[in-house]
Amino acid sequence: MCGRYVLNENLAHLVAHPLEDADWPQVERYNVAPTQLVPVLVASEEGEAWRVENFRWGLVPSWAKDTHMRQNLFNARSETVAEKPAFRAAFKRRRCLVPATGFYEWSGPQGDKRTYYIQRKDGKPLIFAGLWERWVGPGSSEPLFSFTILTVEANREMSEFHHRMPVVLDAEGQERWMDLQQVDLLALQNLLKPLPDGSLVIRRVGNWVNRATHEGPRCIEPFEEGDPELF
Repeated sequence: MCGRYVLNENLAHLVAHPLEDADWPQVERYNVAPTQLVPVLVASEEGEAWRVENFRWGLVPSWAKDTHMRQNLFNARSETVAEKPAFRAAFKRRRCLVPATGFYEWSGPQGDKRTYYIQRKDGKPLIFAGLWERWVGPGSSEPLFSFTILTVEANREMSEFHHRMPVVLDAEGQERWMDLQQVDLLALQNLLKPLPDGSLVIRRVGNWVNRATHEGPRCIEPFEEGDPELF
């Protein structure tokens, strides 16, 4: 799964495809958590330049009565998005990319969980496959735009920490995912694969990141003995 991630890059440097606003400022987020507003990349109907939007992490389906879902829809299983009512319409028409420079995972028994920071070994960004939705509440004229990150079975490195991992798309996969003219659901599903074994570098970090309110470079600092437990 993916429950926290880092984005500390200029968005225009993360993808090869042109953006509508190439001057989007540098993003400095070290502890992105569900329910927060964060940048995602959305395709236009014309399929030309992609645009950057600030959407809320944690998808709210268009048919939901309110934003308090019984399930936390910040992740979606890629194997079932074509059928699940919460995701199937978005899978066909509202696909997005979620840029990241790394993400976190936790492992160990309750009370002794260890925190790990995960990046690509080749230094490239992690561009997650995502879905987005537009929700308008009763009596409201202001829509809420939200998104989810797709997950898949973990590769070898990630399986030591969790059985799921986010779907990371390469440059070709990003273009195909964002092509709104693509209606072959099987072809889209075939894009949703784990990274090859050996693609990731994983290191233990301190406990500062464990609280969603904590921000800054300290979140990715290496673990040191004596770090206070913050879960």
